[in-house]
Amino acid sequence: MGFAILRSVIKGNLNTSLIRKKPLLVPSLVFVFTIIITAIYVPFPMSAYHGPNQREYHNLSIGTFRVYEPGPYEAYTQVRISCPVTSDEWLEVNINFTRNDTVVQTLFFNITDDYSGRTQFINLEPDRYDLTFNATFFVNGAEDDMFFFHVIIYQPVSTSFIPELTAWSSYQFILGFICFFFVLAGIYIGGEDRTRINKEKIDQEPPREGDVYGWRLGW
Repeated sequence: MGFAILRSVIKGNLNTSLIRKKPLLVPSLVFVFTIIITAIYVPFPMSAYHGPNQREYHNLSIGTFRVYEPGPYEAYTQVRISCPVTSDEWLEVNINFTRNDTVVQTLFFNITDDYSGRTQFINLEPDRYDLTFNATFFVNGAEDDMFFFHVIIYQPVSTSFIPELTAWSSYQFILGFICFFFVLAGIYIGGEDRTRINKEKIDQEPPREGDVYGWRLGW
């Protein structure tokens, strides 16, 4: 669309150019591009929100997790481990949180038949962390390699931020609808084709007196 507008302007064909035919198209595109650029470069309260902050791991030995600034998110991080066990089985898991090659926190889980899953909470400073999982599965007191465990690491959204998140979603929907309406109006609402009108006027001019006289004489 932009290429067609530029090409018509370069050719100098202003009477039949896309700009002359669609006078509302350029303002609507300028409006939409302004909204997009503003959303990218102007800081909003929602800029600190990065979406749901959750990672899941299955029988892995290493992983990563990023903790974001409190505000949109809670200051704590939630870690949950689940593993199917029977009365003679249990699982022991150590999770090390490492930053800059230094272990800053360690969590220990002991999953027995009393727990299909267990959750712990940990306070971490905002940063990116490398995770190390050391899991050992026991059957009748002996280690066994045949086991499965599931880890969920989650930084919840702050309860005070949920109303703002809901309102922002509504604003996005309304703004998206307005942009769509502007572009649609710019495409389908056009100006008059002056070339066609002038041509019709020329075609509808009455014959001159000399032409009528010559026609009657058979010239």
